[in-house]
Amino acid sequence: MNYCRECGKPLQETQDYCIYCGAKAKPETQPSTRRTRPRPPLSRKTKTLIGVIVVLALFIFSFHKIMEARVDPLPAFKQMNQAVADGDAEAFFTAVTVDKEAVLNEDTYMDYLMESGWDDLYLQLVEKGKEESEESSFPITDSHGFEVFTMVKNSILGGLYHTYEVKANAVSVTAETTQLPIALEVGGESIQLQKEPKVENAFAAYPGDYPVKGRGTNDFGEFEYKGRVSIVPGGKEPFELTLSDFGETFAIQTNREEAVLFVNGKSTGKELRQYEELGPFPKDKDTVLYAEFTDEEGRVQRSGEVTSKDGEFGSLEFWFDTEEEVAFDVVEEEEEGLQTEELVLSFRDAYEQALNGGGYGEISPYLEDGSEAARDLMEYLSDVEGKGYTFVFHENNVLQSDFRNDTYVLTTEETFTFTDSNGEKLDYVRQKDYTLIESADGYKITKIDIRDTQKN
Repeated sequence: MNYCRECGKPLQETQDYCIYCGAKAKPETQPSTRRTRPRPPLSRKTKTLIGVIVVLALFIFSFHKIMEARVDPLPAFKQMNQAVADGDAEAFFTAVTVDKEAVLNEDTYMDYLMESGWDDLYLQLVEKGKEESEESSFPITDSHGFEVFTMVKNSILGGLYHTYEVKANAVSVTAETTQLPIALEVGGESIQLQKEPKVENAFAAYPGDYPVKGRGTNDFGEFEYKGRVSIVPGGKEPFELTLSDFGETFAIQTNREEAVLFVNGKSTGKELRQYEELGPFPKDKDTVLYAEFTDEEGRVQRSGEVTSKDGEFGSLEFWFDTEEEVAFDVVEEEEEGLQTEELVLSFRDAYEQALNGGGYGEISPYLEDGSEAARDLMEYLSDVEGKGYTFVFHENNVLQSDFRNDTYVLTTEETFTFTDSNGEKLDYVRQKDYTLIESADGYKITKIDIRDTQKN
């Protein structure tokens, strides 16, 4: 129960005013007058510390972002990719480390990258750059297994960050030559081959095309080599550079292998049998060769002189005419001469039958196919066929036989009687030259020339 604070009368809980005196049943509440202590201002030291912490946080955040951008390999990979697409070697090699000791042709190296599948190489670079791995290097290989690049991961700031370096790998080249000694130059790299014809790992070169020069000396003078080589890696195996085409070389034909070879009038001190082949020879001058040996009677026998221009069918000849060989050659020529005489006389018998109706088939075995003699006689027999002419051969004599340049020329005198279709007769005395050459089937007539004709 409440009571009025003015008159003391009882009040109900719901009454706001006293019904007896009209006073308020509850006094007005006064606002709180609680006093609080003011916060003291921050000291200069505290303000400085807070500023340092904020600046340091901003610096660390900015440094982290800068380092992330600097160590991110993707921009360098993109630069390489764009450079390959544009064929810009200068831009490409600003992003790649190369071996300064290796031979490099930047333009043809760029061609190699395109031909070896650059898209796949680029994809490998990007994937390895994103890969979280403890490994410190990553191979980037072509389809043949050659490690075109090595991507090296370097730790900085105690391993908090990593940088990536792309190293281009060169190919190990083995040099081999058929001529010693020789000095080679491949793309500016000099290689000396003095005693051994093959040198393993002679030099390193990046894939591409390079000029090759070589210069050396042998028993015949100075020789040189000029060419180009395309160095294409084949997996992990070295590239083999083999030089063999230094100029024309010749086999040796001789009947005296013990004869000593002379070059431009000076003895080489070597017998012919000590040479597998002769050459290469200097290109700017003629080299004169001959050979000598001393016979049983102490006489020096000398072959004829030859040069590289005389090397028909790939060989040079050094023949010596000993007495036995001269006699043999004479006999051999005489036998061949008799064979050619018999062939011409047999041809005349066959020709008589051909003229009198036998046809070209009677004489074809004696003639070289396609020769001038074959064409002329085929045409003549076709002209006289069926005209009623008759030919009677009386004498066929060989007057002379000459052998020169692997060819026999026989001069004949022939007498015969020609009767036309009206029965009129003419007697002939005719001289001819028959030219014969040796074929796989023996000697054949290739040409018949009429030197003189007398008619009666």
